[in-house]
Amino acid sequence: MSEHRIDQLEKRIEELEGEVRVLKRQVHDTAKSGNVDFLSVHEQQVHKEEPAPVLEPANMNSHKRPLQTDSQKHPNKELDLEKLIGRVWLPRIFLFVLLVGVIWGFKVVIDYGILTESVRVILGFLLAICLLFIGEWQIKHQRHALGKTLLVGAISILIFTTFAMQLFYHMMTSYPSFGLNIAWVVLGLFLAHRHQSEIIGILMAIVGYLIPFFSFGLAVNLVPIIYVSVFYVLLTCFAVLKNYRSLFYLASGLLHIVYLNFFIFASVNEFMDIYLFIAIGAIVQQALIAFTIIQEKWEKSWPIPLLFTSFLLTTIWVKVGSTQIEWLFDAYLLFIMGASLWLFFNKNRQKSSSQNRQLASVSLAVVTIALFILFVNRLPENTNALAILLMGQGLVGLTLGRHLRYVFQQVAGLFVFSIGVILTLLTPIYSMVSFEFVVWCLMLLSLYGLLWIAKHKYTGHFSVIKVAFVALVIGHLLFMFQLPYYQVFGFAFVMLCALAASLLGIYYWVRGLLKNEPALMISFGAVHVLIHLFLLSDFVKIAMTSIGASNMTTMLISFAWAIYAAGSIIIGTIRKKRVFRLLGLGLLFMTLVKVVFIDLNYLTITTRSILFIGLGLIGLLLSRLFYEKKTTEEPDEFVS
Repeated sequence: MSEHRIDQLEKRIEELEGEVRVLKRQVHDTAKSGNVDFLSVHEQQVHKEEPAPVLEPANMNSHKRPLQTDSQKHPNKELDLEKLIGRVWLPRIFLFVLLVGVIWGFKVVIDYGILTESVRVILGFLLAICLLFIGEWQIKHQRHALGKTLLVGAISILIFTTFAMQLFYHMMTSYPSFGLNIAWVVLGLFLAHRHQSEIIGILMAIVGYLIPFFSFGLAVNLVPIIYVSVFYVLLTCFAVLKNYRSLFYLASGLLHIVYLNFFIFASVNEFMDIYLFIAIGAIVQQALIAFTIIQEKWEKSWPIPLLFTSFLLTTIWVKVGSTQIEWLFDAYLLFIMGASLWLFFNKNRQKSSSQNRQLASVSLAVVTIALFILFVNRLPENTNALAILLMGQGLVGLTLGRHLRYVFQQVAGLFVFSIGVILTLLTPIYSMVSFEFVVWCLMLLSLYGLLWIAKHKYTGHFSVIKVAFVALVIGHLLFMFQLPYYQVFGFAFVMLCALAASLLGIYYWVRGLLKNEPALMISFGAVHVLIHLFLLSDFVKIAMTSIGASNMTTMLISFAWAIYAAGSIIIGTIRKKRVFRLLGLGLLFMTLVKVVFIDLNYLTITTRSILFIGLGLIGLLLSRLFYEKKTTEEPDEFVS
């Protein structure tokens, strides 16, 4: 700091000390006279309790700058509607009203033939220059909201006048108009930098993206594409330099909207070469976003989700742009996976901050999704192989994400696994000796793996375990429905029995964890019983196929159900489990209802008598078991 500035600062401090002494003397005189008000007492208490502010060298740039008061350091948090409306929104709204009035006024004088085209253009530029000077003058006199609004209005008039010169008056062609509009946007960004105004930068970003449509209309060529890409790079650098977060997000989002419009216009005009340039621009955006985040240009990690979103959008554009170059899309995915893996290993070692963890998580998720897209792109027709790869990749990704506690990666792994399962469910089984049958078996194994991950990696998260359990049970049921027609002791029938046994094994595997979920376990038990009844019914039907006696088949099915119910009651009595006895009773009465309301319509009188005698004897014999001496029973598994 120069000696001259130090002298000026010392003089200013002496002046302030003199003013403080005068104020103290006035307060002392007022207190003596008895006119002490609450405000003066409060000020004295504040001077006694609060230490004197310490002047920092960073605030000593000029002796003309006023010192900050407490009210400036700690402004009132209550919303001042008068200032908000009067200083901020009033000039914005009525500037728009003024512009509309000027446009209508121009229309009036044009309709009466008062102004020629050249005079209109000159008046437009003069009005813009006047607004520029007035806006700067307002800002200089601390009326910032009004001044910035006038500056935005000036830039808008410059762009509108240039647009009118080209489209309405035909005073210039597209390229000179394009160059002038770029100059106006650069001027607007300079004003945003000069006055530290993000709102001006945002408005200039919107206008800057609209310039190609102002100058070229619906015509499509390479100049607007190149301009938009370069403009995005400059706009992003400006946002990073000024730490304008909203501008950074807006610039990234608007770029894809503009690309979408270019894509539509190019498709209509059959100008396919533009797709490749759109893809290149999207890749440049992805690289720029990644660079700004890796270099930690931001204090917080808020742009990190944008990295993943940008990857998805860029992948779409590269896919569109590589229609004529088949290897380009695969090369892009491989490069993204390599770069993301490098970033993951680099940031995973640096777990000193949450930003590094989030960046590592997103990087690993990008690798997972990129590999998923590569599989889908390379195996579009081989659905079975694709389903196997996706289920395996999803399980590995989910396990890795849970081990590292990366939420992004867990979501990505679960998504990939779900797509593999869906592809399997859409694959019918026409033969027991087929690739489709193998895929379904592998799906069941993967669901077993999902339940194992939930049981061992999500300890304490019972909702995750329940979802995995239900998914595995539903997978078994769907597999049963997919099995083709089978015969007794055939491969399909054996497989059906194996699936039923597998369901029973699942119950014993998770009953300890889900013992506090009685509704879920009872529902599972009911499903298991229905499967057994289904198997018994099919077994009887297939066994009686050669005989062809429908009455006998119906009677034997009812007897099979009753025997199953009796077995349940007997097991419950021997093992002292009340739930099995209740289950047997329910099945026995369900069999009786089936016989009365369904079987009687198809049975002869002889068959009816045999069936009722048999069911009656079974019911009487079973009732004897309930008179056994009661002993201590084990707790019911389904309800405890």
